[in-house]
Amino acid sequence: MDLKQQVHAKVWGYQEDMIRDIFELVAVDSVKTEAKEGKPFGDGPAEALVKAEAVAKRLGFQTTNLDNYVVYTHSGEGKERIGVLGHVDIVPLGEGWTKNPLGGDRDEKFIYGRGVSDNKGPCVMSLYALKIIQELGIPLTKEVRIIMGANEESGMQCVKYYREKEGGFDYAFSPDAAFPVTFGEKGSYRANFSGSKLGKGSVQLLSAKGGNAPNVVCPACDVVLLAGSESNKIQAAFEAYLAAHQLHGKVTVSGNELHLRLEGIAAHASRPELGVNSISHMMAFLGTVLEDVPFVNGYNRCVGMAYNGENCGVDVSDEYGRLTFNVGMISTENDTITSTIDIRFPVTIQDFTPHAETIVQGFAADGLEIKGARIGKPLFVAPDSPLVKILSEVYVDITGDTVNQPATMGGGTYAKNFDNCVAFGAEFVGDENNIHNIDERIEIEKMLKATEIIVHALIRLNSH
Repeated sequence: MDLKQQVHAKVWGYQEDMIRDIFELVAVDSVKTEAKEGKPFGDGPAEALVKAEAVAKRLGFQTTNLDNYVVYTHSGEGKERIGVLGHVDIVPLGEGWTKNPLGGDRDEKFIYGRGVSDNKGPCVMSLYALKIIQELGIPLTKEVRIIMGANEESGMQCVKYYREKEGGFDYAFSPDAAFPVTFGEKGSYRANFSGSKLGKGSVQLLSAKGGNAPNVVCPACDVVLLAGSESNKIQAAFEAYLAAHQLHGKVTVSGNELHLRLEGIAAHASRPELGVNSISHMMAFLGTVLEDVPFVNGYNRCVGMAYNGENCGVDVSDEYGRLTFNVGMISTENDTITSTIDIRFPVTIQDFTPHAETIVQGFAADGLEIKGARIGKPLFVAPDSPLVKILSEVYVDITGDTVNQPATMGGGTYAKNFDNCVAFGAEFVGDENNIHNIDERIEIEKMLKATEIIVHALIRLNSH
């Protein structure tokens, strides 16, 4: 058998072992929680690192747990270093799953669970890819590390800590996006904005709540109104709004209080057009029944139903893509309502500061205050660089796909934190794996094909 055939046979022979190990990681609810001593991201992420390290050791790797920020493996020798960067933390499970979100469910085509695609599955796939290279007796003339972090979904402090302690890589990729190669990732702007919930009319807004993560299109928003004699009128108007926009929701009456729930559709914040934002729809409705509520009015003017920043003056684009704007969470404290902003701006914009100032000024003019703003620079690795060329050639060689070309994306991966690092897999173009949504899944055959690609990518980078 030639090398391709040997790799194929090895990968497919490990199918059930890989699924078992993926489910072992998926069983851990590794959403970030309050930090504890020795557990910078809480219990769940720390437990997931322990499980990931156990899998790596079972496969024969030497490992290091770097203070419960990351776990990484050691393989190969040489002055140059190759990195494969994945993560074992997850976004919140959310409501409405038809499968077990903590894994174990499968059918003939897919395995299911939070993290099977993003990104516990690709972590396990990368470990098996490296194990197969060693089993084939291919000498590693460069050091290869599989890095598994615990804070990708909420700040990436894990790999920043790793970089401070261990440095970078000569070549690296993160299987946390899609094939062929993602050579550019949009920059990010995250902030909170807040305003008063107190209005002038007889109907008062008591509270608003929705969302679990800023980087997810909010799937459901709950509002409580003090409606009094207007209760029946508002209930009828809400039901009419739902019908007119083909939305689901419900109304519950409790004394003088009216509880409204509006359901949208979750999606990744980098692709807000694929979702239906329940907060935006709820604010649009409230704008028709409440009088002069600063937060509601400001929201509808500055955000509204737009998802490209049109309403706040930051609708910018370049040859690789357009800015996206998402509101993922809303909450109430005392007389103030607060929401989150998650913006992904084009890869060629190196300084977003002027646009950030435009947002602050525009929101302030409508009575909303921006707080806690953070700007993350975009990633751009030249499409003709050796790294992108090698990975692209491997993808074409294994799949035969010459139609889909290297591209940029709105999502952010660990690649942004290292020089000469790109996102590479593990999804394929057209996959619908429900990442950041209910019933997350990965197709078993594509999981195996992606593992084959990772094997050959490491072999090629090692010999370059």
